[in-house]
Amino acid sequence: MRKIQIEMDEALFYEACVKMTTVAGMPLNVFEAPGVQDVFSRIESGLGINHVNRNNVTERIEHVAKQFRSFVRSELKGKRVCLKMDEASRRGRSVLGINVQFLHQKKLVIRTLGLIDLEVAHTAENIKAEVIKLISEYGLSLRQIYTITTDNGANFVKAVELLKQEIARYMQMRATGSDHESDDEELEDEGEDQNEEIHSDDDGQENSDETAGNIEDEDDEIDKARVLLGGVRCAAHTLQLTVHDCIKECNLKKHLVNVRSAVKVLRKFPFKASFKMEKKKLPFLDVETRWNSAFEMVSYFKENETFIKDLLKSNQKEALISKSTWTFIWSFTAVFQPVFIATKKLQEENMTMGDFLFAWETCRLELEDSTSNMAKCLIRHMDRRRVKLFSPPVVAALYLDPR
Repeated sequence: MRKIQIEMDEALFYEACVKMTTVAGMPLNVFEAPGVQDVFSRIESGLGINHVNRNNVTERIEHVAKQFRSFVRSELKGKRVCLKMDEASRRGRSVLGINVQFLHQKKLVIRTLGLIDLEVAHTAENIKAEVIKLISEYGLSLRQIYTITTDNGANFVKAVELLKQEIARYMQMRATGSDHESDDEELEDEGEDQNEEIHSDDDGQENSDETAGNIEDEDDEIDKARVLLGGVRCAAHTLQLTVHDCIKECNLKKHLVNVRSAVKVLRKFPFKASFKMEKKKLPFLDVETRWNSAFEMVSYFKENETFIKDLLKSNQKEALISKSTWTFIWSFTAVFQPVFIATKKLQEENMTMGDFLFAWETCRLELEDSTSNMAKCLIRHMDRRRVKLFSPPVVAALYLDPR
């Protein structure tokens, strides 16, 4: 057996093990697989360390996570931040994802704060509690949060409102506490000044005015608290809802159903073999909750129209896709192309409010060039839903955008 030399130390070895699971997404039981053990056992012997297994790798991951949380905590200290949160459910498991955005040295930084297993009902109260619990682990207070971006789900929208109320309640308590402290100080002053000359009526009036001014300042603070935290609707999700509105109003669902039926047939024998022979990808079904996948599904038929028509003709199955369905395929892809591009743009990681406005308005202007009823329908629903997107934080950000 030939011997080789490699540069490796214990820290680098364990770092690689952590990356295998956290970055590459390999399961923890990979470290107990026979082939992996054959390679790792020789490295472990050379380094003089214990055998790597799922348990000690888990401990390493927890240690690295703790270090990273500490690092993020220091990054967030004293900073104004924006949160984004979303929930995903699959195979009976629901996860709430929360990330934070902030500026560091004039650059936008994004950190994932947590992926929380939701083992309770997805109510606004429970979401609010999870948010408060998570941000407290990073030393964040609600007063540091400028906006929270969510989808248009009623539970998320309500959760943001509850968080606003939480800030207002805190400010109210702080104002009330200040009043009590002022009262205590006044009582002490009265005890010390019992033998002093009594103030004139003019002085009393002046003190009353000052007290009234303090109360007004406290009321202003509470009012400010209500706008400190702003809820921002996810533009990509709003655009998706706009598309669903149009599909429903224009009765496009029946055409999409026809395309899906064609996909299911073409993915089976004998058509499947023809796609493989021509080295073409099989047509794919869309995910009904993700409209852009429907656009990609329909676009596939437009891009491969000649091949699919010839294939159906040779198998005497031309009736599978009617002329009206082909007409729909061409008109749908033409009209919804700007919306598809805008959706992709709005899903970018470093999206700013100015970028959002540019993508949204560019899409609308391109739709205005079309004479299609579908385009007019889209514009109508975009304008209707646009109102909810332009919350005070969004408008403020647009005014501050130097572009």
